[in-house]
Amino acid sequence: MREEGERDGGIKLLFGGLCDLGSQDSKESEDRKFARFAIEEARKSVAENDGRPHPLVGAIVVKNGEVLAIAHRGEGKGDHAEYIALEKRLPDAAVAGSTVYTTLEPCTTRNHPKIPCVDRVIERKVRRVVIGMLDPDPRITGRGQRKLRKANIITDLFPHELMAEVEDLNREFTRAFESTPQHEPVQAVSAYPQVDFEFKPEKIVVGQVLPRPPKLILIVRNRGTTRLKEVKLRTTQYQFDFNAIVPTTVTKLPEGKRRIDPGKYELIFNKRMPPAIGHEQILARSIKGNGGEKRMDLSKMKSFRFVTPAKPGEPGGAGGPPLNQLAGESADLRFYAIRFTFLETGLNRRFCYYKIISCQEPYLLPFDNPSMSIIVDPEGRQAFFRAPIEKILADQRDIFKYHPEEEYVPGGRD
Repeated sequence: MREEGERDGGIKLLFGGLCDLGSQDSKESEDRKFARFAIEEARKSVAENDGRPHPLVGAIVVKNGEVLAIAHRGEGKGDHAEYIALEKRLPDAAVAGSTVYTTLEPCTTRNHPKIPCVDRVIERKVRRVVIGMLDPDPRITGRGQRKLRKANIITDLFPHELMAEVEDLNREFTRAFESTPQHEPVQAVSAYPQVDFEFKPEKIVVGQVLPRPPKLILIVRNRGTTRLKEVKLRTTQYQFDFNAIVPTTVTKLPEGKRRIDPGKYELIFNKRMPPAIGHEQILARSIKGNGGEKRMDLSKMKSFRFVTPAKPGEPGGAGGPPLNQLAGESADLRFYAIRFTFLETGLNRRFCYYKIISCQEPYLLPFDNPSMSIIVDPEGRQAFFRAPIEKILADQRDIFKYHPEEEYVPGGRD
């Protein structure tokens, strides 16, 4: 009896194993079917007309064996397949627990204000993602898959022969990121600009008034591998007014001491000056790659209106009372929107970049400068300036919305 029981148990185990294998075969067959659908959809992709190769991508959302959505890259200008499938096709559908089949690893970075596809997949609670090929960009390769795994999303790859088909379909896109021949140093192709815009204000002691405009050094540094050309800037001045929500109060204390409660203030938009955009000024005709840079003292440019130094007898001036308020300002504050433009020669594309700086006592400096002479905590200062900066950026983007430049996002890639 014992031997028969053991034999029966062995038979049950054997058939149980066969059932599991059958289930696995069914899963692989289903993956192959939907992967094939994604590849055929990828062939419909529409590339942007910008002179550079773009991937052919197809994406399918499947739940309980049913196709919920299917999409390809470029259905809308530059739109990614996953975005179209999840947000255009299924904006209100319950896709939690679904599987996404995509021919290309979901992207991890997009130009502002677009959201990376990997974040959309995570946000929609997708259970599993099956990928046809990893992104060939060495800065991106594998990051999408790792981010999905960190979010506890199962990741798998297309069957081997279908991966080869996807890679062949995207050979031109891959070629743009191929390393140089083995006998040459390996160096990744610069597929997106790497430019720093750094401001270095002259350090001035609080309350000090200079007889000359203080220096504000702008450094444009090209960390990419290809040359930048026609680097220009255009400035627009904005006027904001202070509004006291809770006024500042001063309380006398014993022994001649005083307690100052700074109160609570906000900045309210007043006007843009002048109403029309200014003229572009050339910063550099050319900046070489691999660390090339251009420096310029903005205090010498007519675009910026610096606070006028105090004259003799005036507050802060020689023989005058001490400086106890914003020098040269009343109850208002000036901001400058600086719009940089440049041509990236590797991609042959023009980019723009915005930087907001403010005019404070008694000199011009970037809003995030650590040596600011208004004494507030960093978190409070940033919260105070966040609203006007967002207002200015929105206005700038609206002014230039019909200009051909693509907005540059440091460290980003569309």
